Amino acid sequence: MVKEIKPDQLNDMWKNARVPDDINFNVPGENKVSLDRTLAEEFRELKRNASKNLVQMALLAQGVRATNKNQSGDYTKQFHEWYAEYNMEKLFGSKSNFTRYAQVGEVIVKQKANLGREISQLPLSVNALYAIHDMTDDEVSLCLEDHYTRSSITVIDKSQFVKKSKKPQPVINPNATAASITSWLNKWRKPTVPSTDKRRLEFITIKADATVYDFDKSEGSFAGRTTVDQLKAIQEKIVALLKGEDAHVLVVSKLSDIAKGHEKRKQAAMDAASKKKTRK
Repeated sequence: MVKEIKPDQLNDMWKNARVPDDINFNVPGENKVSLDRTLAEEFRELKRNASKNLVQMALLAQGVRATNKNQSGDYTKQFHEWYAEYNMEKLFGSKSNFTRYAQVGEVIVKQKANLGREISQLPLSVNALYAIHDMTDDEVSLCLEDHYTRSSITVIDKSQFVKKSKKPQPVINPNATAASITSWLNKWRKPTVPSTDKRRLEFITIKADATVYDFDKSEGSFAGRTTVDQLKAIQEKIVALLKGEDAHVLVVSKLSDIAKGHEKRKQAAMDAASKKKTRK
């Protein structure tokens, strides 16, 4: 029995193919697949074009997003009308997915400035680049260098980080996937605590303002009192304050989970708002 594949599991190539004629499904004959330099260069050219198109789509989406946002961060009415009129949903899906492409454009521009010609170290898939978008500058730098681990988020000195192996194994590399990058990021921000760890007595409880999840679904804008950035700043103060106290206390942060919940609700609110605006 063949397992059914859901549309959101399909490769972007299939989702973006407008009609069957866009792809030549004929298998080349023997005269087209001679094992020579011409064949090798054809493969390279196809790969270059695929990578180039992804980069150009992301940069174009970022340009559109940057010039079509209102003060609340939502897209303008003109953008919503354009998206509907030209049926862009068939190409990108929801507007939140268009935003994902735009954020990938941000990553490419930023890392091109940082890496120059070494930008080839980045993976070239939308999902993997989007995972990098969620990282801080320091986390990106570490991932481009090697695969580090730490025992606690209060361990902030690089000399105390542990390398996965003697030979450098950068987390961010051309073959990295969204899953591999996200896995590292989750473990970095929430290091695994051994069951034998003695630092398990309840000591101090810090709770965050739940309005970090509040959004106006009619406008798609943030309506809370506390932002994720404010929580990040508070965490940084706590980490700095507890530097050197690792033997006595263990800090377990839920900030990563809160940030994911915030982003999920943000995208849902933006999609709900865009549907209302499209219907008007």
